Amino acid sequence: MLFMRRKLQTAIILAIIAVSVYSAVQITGIPKRGVRTVELDLREPRRVFEQSINNRKTIINYLIADAHEISSQFNQILTREGTNVYFNNRDRSHFVAVFDTPKEQEASVLEKLRQIDGLSNEKTETALTKPGGIIDINSHVRENELVKERYRERLKNPHLTTREIGELQFQIRTIQTKIDSLNSVKELEEVKTNPLYFIIARTHSGNMAPTKHIKQYGQLLFVTLAFILLYTLAALLITYSFTAISKLMKLSGIKTSKSGGSRYSYGYGYSYANKRKKKKHRSQPVDEPKEEEEDK
Repeated sequence: MLFMRRKLQTAIILAIIAVSVYSAVQITGIPKRGVRTVELDLREPRRVFEQSINNRKTIINYLIADAHEISSQFNQILTREGTNVYFNNRDRSHFVAVFDTPKEQEASVLEKLRQIDGLSNEKTETALTKPGGIIDINSHVRENELVKERYRERLKNPHLTTREIGELQFQIRTIQTKIDSLNSVKELEEVKTNPLYFIIARTHSGNMAPTKHIKQYGQLLFVTLAFILLYTLAALLITYSFTAISKLMKLSGIKTSKSGGSRYSYGYGYSYANKRKKKKHRSQPVDEPKEEEEDK
């Protein structure tokens, strides 16, 4: 049987209790007080929001009692002229939307969003933009439009050959392709300047009932006691395993550190003290028998 000091026993007991409480909290979770909100899957709208090219992005969170009651206020914003809606999902428990509006409407849209009851927090991210980007694109479009008009005026000449007409038509098509590309870039630049909004409105159930807290704490206590019992059984199993191993070693003739009488014992029945005794015994002179002296 293994014997342990009282301090070591106390340390093991405290360690078992601490590990049991930690394990129970990891499984059941700490009972939370206060407001409970609806859990939402925001992976898709968050992906749309993060991958957008808008230079100004705003996330607004709301805690509301009923999403149906304020949906009309959000509809007034989403149906405004120039608003582009990229994600829209709603029911009585939540309202989630990702949309952008023209830059000139940013102030009025923000004012309406801030007037909706239940606003929890608001966060705006702004990317660095290159000033005058749209003006440069517009100037390039105008220049190419002028060149295209000059080629069209030359086509009106009745004395042009078939080869010259074909070359002018080819130049006009090439310039039109450039204009279309510039217009596409222009649209992207305009989208970048439009503010993007990520609206997350979720319902809350108010404070948790006291009976719910009692149930959660009771579950935490039950799981903690179960872990204490489990870890205690594991500690006892380890202790008795060591005891059984020690007894098997004794039965096999292998002495342990406690079975040897010398402080220098290595557990195999041999020690420095025994070695010194044997050397001392051999160094003493051997006396000859007295009978042999009398015979002589």
